[in-house]
Amino acid sequence: MFEDLFVYPKVLARHRAGPSADVRERFLAHCAGYGAARGTLLRLASELLVVAERIDVNSGKSFSLADVEAAAESWTRCCRR
Repeated sequence: MFEDLFVYPKVLARHRAGPSADVRERFLAHCAGYGAARGTLLRLASELLVVAERIDVNSGKSFSLADVEAAAESWTRCCRR
């Protein structure tokens, strides 16, 4: 799925090397199967990578919506600079 979305090798490599790449790719394929537009899939892929980099989903520890919101807030503070 990543190969279908990303043209630039460095962008493709970043998504492939990111945390939980297989799970993120499966979810994107699922969304594509339901007819999600390419632009929507690109946005989802970027957002999923940001969340995966900030929340360790492989730790076996559960996380809450508040954890996701805190990660999103941290990311927006970082990007505003």
